[in-house]
Order: sequence, then structure tokens, then C-alpha cells
Amino acid sequence: CNKSFARKFNLNVHVRSHYPELARPFKCSECLKAFGRKHDLTRHLAAVHKATSLYHCDTCGKEFSRRDALARHL
Repeated sequence: CNKSFARKFNLNVHVRSHYPELARPFKCSECLKAFGRKHDLTRHLAAVHKATSLYHCDTCGKEFSRRDALARHL
């Protein structure tokens, strides 16, 4: 289309309205869920598809795939 924008951010938002797949370019290779940020994909992979838990509670032994989940548990 021939719309114009004063700010690049507004142009990017408009382009995504025409091409929604651009809004979530980071796709999980396991389940094809898509994310807007690479960080969110990394968190998803660790939390959902990782076979082993990375964080363990020293008090009760419960396992967590994310450090912030362990922190909330404590």
C-alpha cells in the first residue's frame, strides 16, 4: 500500500498487519509455536521441551525448568 509514517515503529506495526507472520518470526522446531522475541523462544524450549529440569529446590527436591519458577517456589 502507499501509506507513509513519520516513525519507523508505526511502519513496522502497519507492515505486520499485512504480514502477521512477521510479528512472530521465532518458531519452535518441536511444536511450531511462534514467538516475537528470541528470548521467549529460548524460555519456551527450556520450559516445555527440555527433558530434564535445570533448577532444584534444596529444601523439598522439587524440580523446575526455569530459575524464576524456583524463586517463586522459595
